[in-house]
Formats: sequence, structure tokens, C-alpha cells
Amino acid sequence: MPAHPTSRPYAIEPARAEDLAKLARIERAANALFADAGHPELDVAEVTTLEELAHALAAGLLWVARAGDGEPVGFALVELVGGEPHLEEIDVDPAHGRRGIGRALLAAVLAWARTARHTRVTLTTFRDIEWNAPFYARAGFRELRPEEIGAELAAVVQDEAARGLDPGRRAVMVFDLPRGRVDRELLDEQISYYRARVPEYEEWFFRLGRYDRGEEHRRAWFAEVETLEAALREARPRGRVLELACGTGLWTRRLIPHATELIALDASPEALELNHERLACEKVRYVRADLFQWQPRERFDFVFFGFWLSHVPPARFSAFWETLRAALAPGGRVFFIDNARDPAIAARDHRLPGGDDFVMERVLNDGRRFRVVKVFHEPAELERQLAALGWSGRVQSSGQFFVYGCVAPV
Repeated sequence: MPAHPTSRPYAIEPARAEDLAKLARIERAANALFADAGHPELDVAEVTTLEELAHALAAGLLWVARAGDGEPVGFALVELVGGEPHLEEIDVDPAHGRRGIGRALLAAVLAWARTARHTRVTLTTFRDIEWNAPFYARAGFRELRPEEIGAELAAVVQDEAARGLDPGRRAVMVFDLPRGRVDRELLDEQISYYRARVPEYEEWFFRLGRYDRGEEHRRAWFAEVETLEAALREARPRGRVLELACGTGLWTRRLIPHATELIALDASPEALELNHERLACEKVRYVRADLFQWQPRERFDFVFFGFWLSHVPPARFSAFWETLRAALAPGGRVFFIDNARDPAIAARDHRLPGGDDFVMERVLNDGRRFRVVKVFHEPAELERQLAALGWSGRVQSSGQFFVYGCVAPV
């Protein structure tokens, strides 16, 4: 399993046997913070036993955060409850606190759970401590209603009560991982659509064929494209740049002049091949990957994606932004562009999804039909969502056709 980078010189990776004896000190130091937060009932001296840690290590359910010298300064411990992962604890040495280590440990656990095709991750935590329930809520967890808890999790709560923790102050939370058959079939169909669409994809951008709505519309469209280009230049792409869902290269070519190295990633080999043939630039490295399974193995100064965020299902939104956080080097930023909700963006024979629906039918020139995810984001609401997940920046409208934003992790 690759190391997960943090926003500091720390790395998240599976624990090793030699780490186990060092984790008790971290756990005691982290426990001491609870007394200051109004929870003196917690026994600072009570720590996870070496036997329990060894069992988790053998099962692949223990991760550590390493400082630059290789020593562990935090850890995440998972157990299986009813066959699904339950986050038993995340502990970070207070001397290394407020540096994104807890978020990075959580991201590693969620990435593992997705890869292992689990459907959810649960945990129990204090409602009234900022780095407990509010922290997990910002990461995309929700509190389970009493009728949702089930016998296995109820037993966890009862065990905590027996150890002196007040159930009234505890929250049982869940992060839903939609890995069911329907979800995967829809995402696979979306990939198939964009692979098949490569030869005609740019008809949409250049307003040709079924997207042609007249010269006045075309002038308005490209005036807003100029706004997007100016905003991208103002964001100052630099250094190592990552482009997600790079497609046929419409925006890759705009990024090349600013990058010392550019990684262009897409799920479509046809799109990657066309992009490479057109640009033939030595500083561009092409990577084929499903963005719903991909995890970063390196860090970047600038991450760009055009017309991709609207294809991320709502249930995967938080996880996607945690993946982006793990991909950024210190001081890095994310810039994105997407469609505004306006019928004129689509082909004349397409209909936008209505209400809370986010599945849209797309038709190719040869009549083949596909379903894709299409979530339209309002700038102000998207900015609020990102702020709740720990991102700072602006999301704006270009006018009628597009939304765009430049954000950085807090």
C-alpha cells in the first residue's frame, strides 16, 4: 500500500511490527487532551494492548503517521464490526497536532475501505469536542439515528458505557461508501460513454453539430471561455501540475506553458492517445486511471480538472476532496471549471436531470445511449460545502454557461 502524503513532512502508511511498542505513548498523550476538554472520566493510562495492536497489524487494520525521521507520531486503528470497518481510534501526538495528520490518517482508512469494497465506515465519538464529532462531520460522516445503529454497534456503545463513557455524550457516526452494484454499473457506464465519445467530444466545446445553437450563442459561449482562461492564468499554475479527467487536451495545452511537469490522468485510453498525439510534449506524462479508485502516490503544486466535478456522485463528493487534499504539496491549490445549469450547454436532443436527480441520459451521434452522473453546482452553495470540508477560496460564475473556482486546504 502506498504512503499517503500529508500537508507537512509526514507520511501515512501501514504499521510495522517495530511500531507497536511506540504507540502507547502517543495514545496516552492524546488521551490527556480529553481532560482539558471536560472529560476527566477518561483514563489517561488506559491504552490499546500490544496484543490488540498485533492482531490489527496482522489483519492490515493499523496505519501510522511517520515524521521525517521515520518515527510514528500518530496512528489509526480499525476493527471489523458486523463485517464492516469500525474506526476504533485515531490518535496523534499533541506535539505534532494541527498539521493535517488526523485528516490524512482518516483519508488512508477511507481509501482502504473503498479498495476493499466495503459499504461503510463507522465510529463512535464525543459530540461536544471540536476534534471529535464536528471533525468527522466535516469529513463526510453523519450521525446514525437510533433505529439505524443495529445490534453490533449497540454492543460497542454498551462496552464504552461500562468503561465510564456517558452514552448521552457519544455519537455513532457513519461514512457511507456506495460500492453497490448499481453505483458501480453507473460509473462504469459513464466511463464507457466518454471512451465512445472521444471522436465527437469537441463538437460540444466548439458548439458544432447537435450543439450548434447559432452564431450569437457561440459568441457568448467563447466570451465566457475567455473568462475561464483569464481566471486560470490568474490562479498561476506552477511547478508539478496534475490534470484530472484530461480528455482530448483542450485544457492540457493551456496548462503546459505554466508547468515544469504535467501529469495528465484519464480513464479513457482513447482520450489519452488523442491528447498525446496532438500535444506531443515531453513534459506531459499520461496516466490511465479510474478517478473513483485512484489514490495519489505523489504530491503536486497545482491540481486542475475541467468539467469533472459534476460527474462525481453526491455520496462520493467528500471522499473526492479528501483525495485531492492528499495530492497537494504544501502551498498547493486546486482550480476547477464546470458547467452551470443551463439547457443551452447540452445537445439539442439532451435533457438535463430535474430536482434531486443526478443521472442524465446522453446520446451519441450514432444513436447509442448512455447514463452518466451530472450534478450541477451553484457557486455559493459549492463554496459553503467546500468550507465545511476544510477548503478556502472562491467559487464563481462566468455568466450563463460555466462555474469555476480556486481553493486550497485550510
